[in-house]
Amino acid sequence: MAMQGSPASFWTAFGVRFGGAQSAIDEILERDNFTLEELLDHDEIIQECKYLNSSLIDYLSRPETLEKLIKYIILKPPEELRDSKEPTKYPYLASELFACEVVSMLEALFEQPKHLKLLFSFLDQKPPLDPSCAGYFRKVVVVLIQRKYEQLVHYIHENKLIQKFVDHIGLYSIMELLIMIGWDDGLGQVNDVKWLYDEKLIPRLVTKLDPTYEKEEEVQVNAARALVDVVVKCPPAQTSLLVSHLQSAPILERIFRYMFSGSRSSLTNCLSIIIVLVQRDANRRSELQQDEHLDAALPPIIEQVLKHLPQLASLLTKPPDAQRVLLTQYGQLNPPLGETRMKAVELFLVLFRSNYGDVNQKLAELKVVPSILDLFFQYEWNNMLHGLVESIIRTILESESFALKQSLFVDGKFVDRVLSAYKKNEGQALTRPPSSKKGGFRIGYMGHLVRTCGAIAFIFNGDAKTKALLGEQQKSWDDFVQGALAKDNESHNAMLGGAAPTFAPEDEDRFEAEAGGVPPVGGGPAPVAGGVAQPSKDDDLDDTTFDDDDGNYGSAYALRTNDEDDAWSESLGLSARRNQAGAPGSAGHDDDDSSDDDDASRKVLQHGSDEDEDGFDPRAAEAAKAKNSSGASEKPILQGPAGGGGGGGGGGPSPVVQAAAAAAAAPVAVPIVQSSPSSQGASSPTENWAVFDEP
Repeated sequence: MAMQGSPASFWTAFGVRFGGAQSAIDEILERDNFTLEELLDHDEIIQECKYLNSSLIDYLSRPETLEKLIKYIILKPPEELRDSKEPTKYPYLASELFACEVVSMLEALFEQPKHLKLLFSFLDQKPPLDPSCAGYFRKVVVVLIQRKYEQLVHYIHENKLIQKFVDHIGLYSIMELLIMIGWDDGLGQVNDVKWLYDEKLIPRLVTKLDPTYEKEEEVQVNAARALVDVVVKCPPAQTSLLVSHLQSAPILERIFRYMFSGSRSSLTNCLSIIIVLVQRDANRRSELQQDEHLDAALPPIIEQVLKHLPQLASLLTKPPDAQRVLLTQYGQLNPPLGETRMKAVELFLVLFRSNYGDVNQKLAELKVVPSILDLFFQYEWNNMLHGLVESIIRTILESESFALKQSLFVDGKFVDRVLSAYKKNEGQALTRPPSSKKGGFRIGYMGHLVRTCGAIAFIFNGDAKTKALLGEQQKSWDDFVQGALAKDNESHNAMLGGAAPTFAPEDEDRFEAEAGGVPPVGGGPAPVAGGVAQPSKDDDLDDTTFDDDDGNYGSAYALRTNDEDDAWSESLGLSARRNQAGAPGSAGHDDDDSSDDDDASRKVLQHGSDEDEDGFDPRAAEAAKAKNSSGASEKPILQGPAGGGGGGGGGGPSPVVQAAAAAAAAPVAVPIVQSSPSSQGASSPTENWAVFDEP
């Protein structure tokens, strides 16, 4: 079939032209009268700009052209043109031309201040900005940040533009630009933020958390996101003017005032900021604990939290959205947990981790731990909550605060709750949807509860003082640990598919007599009559062998690997040695040869004796090599799974494999690797063979 288009069109796509051939863009540029719109209408304009077409770049770098491009980016088209291609095509192409990062175009923007003034006049509008125009504006400014950062920051600082960015913080694209201009340019550079401190960026952003902005939810959300980003992008061991300003007493007082002003939006967004500040302090203490003595004085953020701790604790029992009702597939939540209580639990987690004595004592007095446990057992299917509570319990167990441990086991009656939860779980008669034939299922928190109880049992083994908090419950706890918990742990620790079986020599002979092949290795498919392997009940398989209407068999055995032991690499080496050593049904193996060679080959498969530490038997390999050199066929014969032979007969490929090998689209035999831990706990690769149809 003949190629459509001229031969030059293919090469020009890569910037190559023959015989001085001109592009269509060049032809337009050579005309006396043409417009920018004619160039924008041409399909190759972005391509030509990227290939640095000198004539085109000269034209695009002209002041009048730059002005037109900027106007397309920042101005909404007139109403009469809304239905034409201009509203979307021209602004998009204008922003893409700047995104080509042509040096002369970017330098031309800074040569005449009027161009930057026109570009940033986009922020002079009253909120909300047009989202499409904001996206095009962002694209251009990101290029300037990456290529002309110092010049751009100088211009923004000189013209006091930070307030304009904050005014439009409700748009996500503007918030991203503020972060990139300020402290994270996306290039990993460490930028000086003193100019942002001088511009009072932190107080300007905190102002947006005022309840008066509650109806503009995105304003508060994005302001909080920007403040959180300030904190998380600064390592705990480093100091930052912006973080220090945010942690100053006057700013924190404003944040807590907004938090408890009665606005739910202000509450949740202020909580996000407090959480990262407390977490930063906890991380700082963790690092200093290893090198220096900790300062006895409480930092401002902990002082403010301690001051407002009763109000924070009340959020667990009296959430601001308590009147809501949520219907779920598991029943009605009245009220649902809600974002506020979730953030409150997260805050208490970082407070427990900060490990201040005064804070721990106050948390115990306010019964925070029992309230958190109430939520854990009340909301049975909220796995995010369950994960936080599990971390809280582990943190308490590892701490030195006896008051918190007493709050957990005495005030919180944790052991009673656990025993009741197990009893409820065993007798629960929940059912799946009618379409499912399966029966009931466990309560959602049971997995977290099993792990938590295991950690508690471990702590009790070496901490008799903490275990004594159980009082009369110690006997019930011990019975539970030795009974229900031990049973669950045994089930969780059991190997899927079971351990790799071992075979005595007499068992190997029996397998060969019954199945016509070598015994299966590593719990693989069991050979049956006819040589076609069917999955055994212990196989760890995603799918099973199937039989279609034509009597053709296929296999979809799942690949199982163990990354720690690199079983796949071992298996590949083993596969090569298997062929070298003359495995049954492979090249270099003669089924009529002596049994000594068969035994040598089998040792390679089973990692038996006389092997090196990689499972390779050099004597078997030498024997196989000698037989190969005596004229044995080098073309491998496809072997059925587990090396099964014909029904009731000797070795060799199965009938299905023989038929498939003779077909035009021959199937491919691939090793299926499974990692089966040995009796000592280590992982050893096992190998089966599966046949897949070639695509």
